[in-house]
Amino acid sequence: MKKTLTIITILATLFIGTLAYAQSDNSMFVRSSPEAPGAFEETTLSLVSYSFNLDTSEISWTLDGKLALSGAGKKSFTFTTKGVGSASTVNIKIITSGGEEIDRRVTIRPANVDLLWQATDSYVPPFYKGKVMPASETKFKVVAFSDIRTSSGTRPPNSSLNFTWKRNYEPVSGTNGLGRNSLSFKNSYMDEEEPVSVMVSTLDGGGAGQRQITLKMFNPEIIFYERHPLDGLRWHTALNNGFSLSSDETTIVAEPYFFTENDLENEKFKISWQMNNQSLQVDKKWELTVRPGASGGQATLKVVMNNLVKLFQSAESAVRIRF
Repeated sequence: MKKTLTIITILATLFIGTLAYAQSDNSMFVRSSPEAPGAFEETTLSLVSYSFNLDTSEISWTLDGKLALSGAGKKSFTFTTKGVGSASTVNIKIITSGGEEIDRRVTIRPANVDLLWQATDSYVPPFYKGKVMPASETKFKVVAFSDIRTSSGTRPPNSSLNFTWKRNYEPVSGTNGLGRNSLSFKNSYMDEEEPVSVMVSTLDGGGAGQRQITLKMFNPEIIFYERHPLDGLRWHTALNNGFSLSSDETTIVAEPYFFTENDLENEKFKISWQMNNQSLQVDKKWELTVRPGASGGQATLKVVMNNLVKLFQSAESAVRIRF
């Protein structure tokens, strides 16, 4: 999940201070690919101008004080960034065909930004040790962890960092500002994926980093377990691959995974039990006690769960029972 990202600061110096030239200068800028290069990552800087011809201009690129590339029409320059917090400085000198001079200086200082997320209202049983997966209309909390340096090299606390969040590539109103390193929201039933990104920057503008993740929705699941009269619920063994009755009766529990927890006891959360496609009436919502038939054989037990409060939260599962 971790990725090292960088900041780009662009400073311009004009050698001919005429108004016409200033307008020309402002229409020339530098692009970086990737936009946020990581530490020790190959990075290409490219010049773009809408006011003069770069192809006929003499362009030189200096990396950390050493001339790295020069010539007519050298509009791009590729180099490898340094480690986290270590700045690479690229000076660009342009002499147009008309003799005008333009300087650009680009400073790239890598920074770490991580995003960790949690599905805050998805249900899993108490014994579950894995990642809690989100279903449609799940509530999320995303937290940003950053390692950023100011222009002086110090590492500011979160309270001194500005956080700008985007969800589905759009700014999220009311969530941005100093120290706001977390984002909470509810997934829309229309979105199977949720791209979430954050830009973290220092107050002095000397450091910034960004990170994007894509949150994917999962289908809820049903797992069958046995409730043993002495051991209680046998969480360590799922029955979904089928099982044989080893006693006069066996109680089977249908455990929901990744449904919205607060909806499980809602009257609009429906659960139905079927044996060989015949509906069953159960005394307890989540479990059924089965007994072997006189002649033996096998049967298929099926459970269907539907959360009518959430449009796309449903699941079904079946288990084969051998008598």
